[in-house]
Amino acid sequence: MKLRPYQESIIDRTKKFLSEPSKELIIKLHTGLGKTFVMPRLALVLNKQGYNVLVLSDIMQLIFQLDEHFRNMRLNVSKIVSNKKTYDLSGIVLASEQTLYNVLKKEKLSINNLVILYDEAHKRRYGERFEKIIEVLEPKKLIGFTATPFDMNGVLMFDNIYEPITLYEAENKRYLTPIEYKIPTWIEQLDFDSIDKGNKDYSSKDIAKLYKTKEFGEWFKKFYESLEPKQTLIFTSNIDMADWIGSLINAKTYHSKNNDQGIINEFKMGKERTIVGVTSLTTGFDAPNIERIINLRPTKSIPLFIQMVGRGSRLYEGKDKCEFIDVTNCLLNFGLPEEFKGYRTKEEQMTAKQRMSKVEKYFEFNKKEKD
Repeated sequence: MKLRPYQESIIDRTKKFLSEPSKELIIKLHTGLGKTFVMPRLALVLNKQGYNVLVLSDIMQLIFQLDEHFRNMRLNVSKIVSNKKTYDLSGIVLASEQTLYNVLKKEKLSINNLVILYDEAHKRRYGERFEKIIEVLEPKKLIGFTATPFDMNGVLMFDNIYEPITLYEAENKRYLTPIEYKIPTWIEQLDFDSIDKGNKDYSSKDIAKLYKTKEFGEWFKKFYESLEPKQTLIFTSNIDMADWIGSLINAKTYHSKNNDQGIINEFKMGKERTIVGVTSLTTGFDAPNIERIINLRPTKSIPLFIQMVGRGSRLYEGKDKCEFIDVTNCLLNFGLPEEFKGYRTKEEQMTAKQRMSKVEKYFEFNKKEKD
């Protein structure tokens, strides 16, 4: 399969980066734009340039996908697993960050001319485990991938960021499915200030209390039943709320206490129309046939919100758009993901009034509800 132009530009930018003094490059690549397709090819280019390459992720699904891509390219890669007695870190190596961290606590490993490729850079880069790996292995260069290179508040975490294609461009060129945003006016009855208890994110219990009322339950059931049937993913804050929402609309739930992979497979095949999930479905979950997302999980985290929106971005035959119905304050607080670039400082954040003016038109259900 041929690289798309923006994927080619990632390879070109990386080659230039190798001769630059900066140690780290962050590739801002939105969900659905082929990270697992680019990373093996980037690793191969680096290896041909004389570098040993370590590919890190704690999402095991990504490691398996990358391994499959390397095999399809007829390339041999090694994997670091916990039960091995010796480790070869030359060439191209795949590893779970957690496993490698545990190995480094027991053994002293070294490797010359190393480049580390890592995903979910906004989560990983400044964590204790990643810092330990860098300290021990002393890589020449770091190349991180993320769709959201900023912290919870939207403040950029990195200096050297390369965005090969914007979200708007990707949607316009049909590399991604356009998102159609809608905000039910019923959210005006939800008091989000009542669950705001400082700088940390809202607690899952407080969110559940906000929604889990007789009035909301009656409205949501009626609202859901008024919608055209589509492949629908619903985000909630915790297991109890997920089960409650599932019971209201007779939909399957997926969470740590009900993690039957068969539920996911049936949803991906279209046998189940709706699935109600919690944290495990907000990032790393890929179901291209998602046609609608209903967000019942308020958050102060801009990366988390953008990751949730991204679940609907993947292309799928016959899918011309994905609805994102926001029954929270996220769109009102953050504005459109397509327009969010990140702030250099907290002082740069838009005022609530400015954000509101940008998303007022997305109160799509206004007339329908009043009628």
